[in-house]
Amino acid sequence: MLTEPEDKKVNDAINKLNSQEYVGVLNNLASSVMKQTISAPNEATVASIFERELYYFVKKEFDITLNIEKEVTSQDLAIHNFKGRIDAITTNLVIEYKKPEKLRKDKDIRKAQTQLSDYLKQLRKNNENYFGIITDGSFYVSVYFIKDSLKYDAIRQIDGVFFITLIKSILGTNKKQLVSRNIIDDFSLEGHSVSELSNLQKELFRCLNNETKSEKVLMLFGQNQLHNQLNQSLLR
Repeated sequence: MLTEPEDKKVNDAINKLNSQEYVGVLNNLASSVMKQTISAPNEATVASIFERELYYFVKKEFDITLNIEKEVTSQDLAIHNFKGRIDAITTNLVIEYKKPEKLRKDKDIRKAQTQLSDYLKQLRKNNENYFGIITDGSFYVSVYFIKDSLKYDAIRQIDGVFFITLIKSILGTNKKQLVSRNIIDDFSLEGHSVSELSNLQKELFRCLNNETKSEKVLMLFGQNQLHNQLNQSLLR
């Protein structure tokens, strides 16, 4: 549980992250990560750059130290029959890293999705509800549950809204259990202005406060489009 000073820092961070100016600030973080990882020789380098940039940004901006567990196995999870080694895990998020050339072709994307979905299924069997992302530092793919079914989003380019949502999730800002679909759907501004996104977020939290969450409500926030450049260069 957060102490009162820590809780205040988190609340202050969220207020900043919810402000319009921080979309631009986090766009700069996204650009920095992309520039450094675009020619990364392996996934360890991608992970190091991604987490270092994220860590120091949050520390500098909010005076908060992120807690990201790395190379997580069954022993760390206290799940005896868990198979595999998760690259990184925090709050309700699982992160898998890939070097750039391994997140370009359809077959490689599907392979990465299968790996991540296997981790999420194993965690869910042990009553642990997580959603996940796969990233090479420039692009990301999300995997999540809607009710009892796994869903896969198409590949997208990281941007400011991606990092805003990621930081919020890591900080555990929402004390209630969030629906993974709704978190993921805020990861792109494609097709939405900042004001429209704000309205979507307000509607999301209004819906989350209701006891009944229909699949129609869950899917309401799933109507994002891919960036045009991804259609041209990545999904051939």
